[in-house]
Amino acid sequence: MTDTAPPASGRRFPLVPVLIVLALLGVALFGERGVMCALESRQEKEGLEAKVAALEGANRKLREEIDALRSDPGYIETVARQELGMVRGDELVYQFRARSQEGASEVAAGTPVEKDGSPDRIR
Repeated sequence: MTDTAPPASGRRFPLVPVLIVLALLGVALFGERGVMCALESRQEKEGLEAKVAALEGANRKLREEIDALRSDPGYIETVARQELGMVRGDELVYQFRARSQEGASEVAAGTPVEKDGSPDRIR
């Protein structure tokens, strides 16, 4: 009698089905519509939602400012003063020039400074 071993193919997994399952798993994870793509899409969606919320808040503030400009004379005056530099007819405006670094150091050092007659120029 010859000793023949039983076929070993019954105990091992066939290689082809395992490779097919691994390929399908790879496509499911990393494919065009896979899990990784879904995660990236979700992150992009959250970022866009945050951006939309910020823009809606900015729009709300602009609408409030428009309403104030249409109906609130005090706010109109404040904006005209701050942004346009407007003053009332009975107000005096004092403007001061900033000293240059050289002039400031001479004054600080005690060097005499002469005026040439104009109120805003120092020699």
